[in-house]
Amino acid sequence: MCEVTKLVVCITELPSTYLSHEVSAISAAMDQVPVVVYWTIKTSVACARQITNLPSFGHKIKISQTDAWELSALADKLKMTVEQLQKQIEIATKMAAAATLPTSRTE
Repeated sequence: MCEVTKLVVCITELPSTYLSHEVSAISAAMDQVPVVVYWTIKTSVACARQITNLPSFGHKIKISQTDAWELSALADKLKMTVEQLQKQIEIATKMAAAATLPTSRTE
């Protein structure tokens, strides 16, 4: 969850002077935010459910195959979604850096 928060903050810290929502890289990154937040919340709820159930197991901790598969699938989906957002942020950051560089003119 911390990584997702850092990425969202990173998007908001991109210089708005050089990037606007019309720029495809920043637009794609902004479009990814709700998706990443959704998968983060869904994964957190699934983990919390597992943690809540631990005391009911007593000495014999047994996680069902379905629950284990669900957590694994959610972790993979979240990882993939975060990686996509990271790529979009990298592209937007490069575009911002290129926009801030002074252009050299040869006369």
